[in-house]
Amino acid sequence: MPLLKDIIIELRDEIGSMFITTGDGEVVDMKSVMWNDQLNRVKAGELTLPRYPCAYLEVLPQQWETLGRTYLAADVTFRVHLIHQEFDAMDGTQDQNMNVFDLRKRLLQFFSLYKADGCGRMVPVNEEQDYAHDNLYHYIIDFKAHVIESSIFANTGSSGSFIVKEPPTDLDLTVEKQH
Repeated sequence: MPLLKDIIIELRDEIGSMFITTGDGEVVDMKSVMWNDQLNRVKAGELTLPRYPCAYLEVLPQQWETLGRTYLAADVTFRVHLIHQEFDAMDGTQDQNMNVFDLRKRLLQFFSLYKADGCGRMVPVNEEQDYAHDNLYHYIIDFKAHVIESSIFANTGSSGSFIVKEPPTDLDLTVEKQH
């Protein structure tokens, strides 16, 4: 079974394999990277995104449970930040970015019940609209999947995959018989 990092890379690459049509009619693959608060950095003038729309993947904190000796399990939330730029759709809906809902539909179709290697099926659990946006619209969709990580504890000892501790040598096991 893969580690969480492998699952994240697979999901990021799957988002990047989606083909979308840009505002100027060009068909391109969806730009996809890990979320690092890029939108606020763009608004501050510190970063320029290569093209829109684009999607960023974030993994929200989760509580892990131990399964046996070498497995961890958690219901992991994968958050997709969809960033879309639109000045005017030229259809009489200025200040009403309706095209972002087409992208939303594509992402939901793409990831609903998607199963990455090493985790359960992806299920959408939450969405957030951007009510205070400028020309950059930020739409968030959360997906949840059960992840089981193995080999997280592999090779932690010198004897195989488990830590081995020698028993104490000063233990007296003399048994006295009672009458």
